[in-house]
Amino acid sequence: MILSLPNALAETKIIGDAIEQKENYIAIDKIHFSIALGAGVKTNPLVGGDNIPLFIVPSLKYYGENFYFDNGDLGYSFFQNEQLTLSAVSRINSENAYFSRWHPKNIFIFSSASGVNVDSEQIPDAEPSEIPERIDVKNIHARRWAIDTGLQLNWFLSSRSQVKIQVLHDINGVYDGFNGRVEYFRQFSPIKSTPFTAQITIGFDWFSQSMVNYYYGINNKDNVDSALYYQSGSALNPYIKLHAGYPLSKQWTLFSAISYKALAASIKDSPIVEASNNITGFIGANYVF
Repeated sequence: MILSLPNALAETKIIGDAIEQKENYIAIDKIHFSIALGAGVKTNPLVGGDNIPLFIVPSLKYYGENFYFDNGDLGYSFFQNEQLTLSAVSRINSENAYFSRWHPKNIFIFSSASGVNVDSEQIPDAEPSEIPERIDVKNIHARRWAIDTGLQLNWFLSSRSQVKIQVLHDINGVYDGFNGRVEYFRQFSPIKSTPFTAQITIGFDWFSQSMVNYYYGINNKDNVDSALYYQSGSALNPYIKLHAGYPLSKQWTLFSAISYKALAASIKDSPIVEASNNITGFIGANYVF
């Protein structure tokens, strides 16, 4: 999940995820690069999965007239006016970030279970204590990186708020399914007559059944006891992100950011999952080049 960092930039137009606002412009036809220095962590809900410490967090963005790159996300806006922008977007599926330390989403930080699916005749004779309830993610079949492509609609409610809707499908046939997102973003000034700004984002991610089962399901490819085979249904994961920033100069901004995502039962009931949520937090200073 990306936690957006503040930028004090020049003029902009509505395109992709950029919002036209006095405090946070995105200049077109210009590469925007910044480095955040501080301390934070991105938790990993998988059994045996390592939390990601955050000390240096880069951000790389480019917005052209229609094409844009935003921290790993590619997009092309083919329709836009003052209220709506419709874009074709592509990105590496972020769920693989829990399985791979060097996934882009671990670098650009700042986006009911159906039961065990197993034939009881295949379960070997064993005492219940001999079959573990959880599986270390390092001991299962590697999950491949998926490339998701689809459509994104940005509805600009005002210069400081928008609704974003995404519908994506993996184009390289990794999990052969869909995922989507509905998100509301708003920026506001908690203390009037000061440059202090805050942002809140609330939304949910939806994963199709095939996507959930590819990343969190367990089958004969994982080389584990068949009693732990697991298949489930689709997932709806609500989340909230909060950000507060105080600019010190044109280049430097003090800020803090935190995000919380609750995992659906179809994910958290998997034998490779031990937590019911994912949390990312960071506090520090951001420098814009």
